[in-house]
Amino acid sequence: VGLWEGGSVHRYGPDGRLDRIVPVPATQATKCAFGGSDLSDLYITTAWMGLDKAARAGQPQAGGLFRLRPGVRGKRVKVDMKTVNGQLVVRLPNNVTVQVGAPKGSTSSASVNSDGVLVAQTRDEVAIGAKGFEAGTTYTVTMFSTPVELGRGNVPKSGAVADVVTIPNKAESGEHTLVIEGVGPNAEVVAVSIGFKVLERTNNTWAAVVAIVLAIGLALLSGRPILRRRRRAA
Repeated sequence: VGLWEGGSVHRYGPDGRLDRIVPVPATQATKCAFGGSDLSDLYITTAWMGLDKAARAGQPQAGGLFRLRPGVRGKRVKVDMKTVNGQLVVRLPNNVTVQVGAPKGSTSSASVNSDGVLVAQTRDEVAIGAKGFEAGTTYTVTMFSTPVELGRGNVPKSGAVADVVTIPNKAESGEHTLVIEGVGPNAEVVAVSIGFKVLERTNNTWAAVVAIVLAIGLALLSGRPILRRRRRAA
């Protein structure tokens, strides 16, 4: 687990006890994942956003990608991802299913495009659904790269999650990552990372006003009257 403002990655055992600490030359460690041909490389991402000039000078490698050989290997798993009724559905091997998309009946413009990528605008609502979590699990919904927690809650006895989060108004347009993470009662961790794209919000009302003004201007330039007065009968 990458520790934001902790400058390290922690490994926890099945019993929840801290097993190992890996220092990182950047305070803002974001995520880690196994890679390489045999999954023996651990890649760690970091961020520099939010650091002032002094902090960045003190850690020039902030924002870099780091690789190390921890002595253990990752495990390949098959993840099923598909689009169902406009929702992106991800099914994990442990029978955990995560679903994201626009809330039903809302005016949110969030949608899944033909490439299976979630696309949304700032202030859009995004529905988060999940099944298969252990009861008592604490779940969080976080937007990266600069971490912004969008939602948090506890999983009920049914093991299902139904939440609605909002894309921040100040979110920059471009590619981001949505991470849905659950930490169980025994510190077991299940996390799903979904890439998505934030589009710059367009103001339809302002666009309509501009169109009307342009239409009036063109009519005046052409010499055509916009309004005509009726002549009174003699």
